[in-house]
Amino acid sequence: MEIDIHLPKNENLYLINPENSALGKKIIVSSIGMIRELGIEDFTFKKLAREIKSNEASIYRYFTNKHNLLVYLISVYWEVLNMKIEFSTEFTVTPKDKLDRVIDILVNIESASPSIKNMDIRSLHEIVLSESAKAYLTKKVDLEDQQGYFKSYEKLVDTISKIFIEVNDEYEFPRALACNLIETTYEQFYFSQHFQTLTEFQNSDSKPKVKRFLETLMFSVLTKGTLN
Repeated sequence: MEIDIHLPKNENLYLINPENSALGKKIIVSSIGMIRELGIEDFTFKKLAREIKSNEASIYRYFTNKHNLLVYLISVYWEVLNMKIEFSTEFTVTPKDKLDRVIDILVNIESASPSIKNMDIRSLHEIVLSESAKAYLTKKVDLEDQQGYFKSYEKLVDTISKIFIEVNDEYEFPRALACNLIETTYEQFYFSQHFQTLTEFQNSDSKPKVKRFLETLMFSVLTKGTLN
């Protein structure tokens, strides 16, 4: 199954919804590739304008700054991840099977159904690994949170925490655990690529091992170590 994903409609992140024009869509597609390659520090609207053969002012008509664009792109990823979790667990019978599906999708978002036609999920995944913390580790985070910058992430945490409650409705910290699961997943992937002395996972074979680690961690917390 292959679908188009609708981008987040958060007017605090953009000035003009990029989904509504050919130029806006080109800005999104090109910025994903460039931020993956350059990193957010070396990425500029001037470089993006050259890439899309437009002018810098045209990009500023869509996004106030590159920080808002970064939050927007990461929000797209959280929306895709949340949609895939909801799709894959809708008809899953047992809570433990749902939990297993959540972990599998976190580790293997590209292969999880449905496939996304209009977005480069692999590149977005790389951006999340290396740049997502920069979206909220800022002095303006409280104001931005009040303005709804992180609604997509909050929705994802809510989806996962509800599955945790299905597994164990007596567990006291489902939202904190959901955040821990998400952040630990991408932290371990990042470490496997860049800080291999900090983890047992190596980049070439990290996915199955990270999945096993997360299963052990989550099931130990929620079901006292019972994987069946």
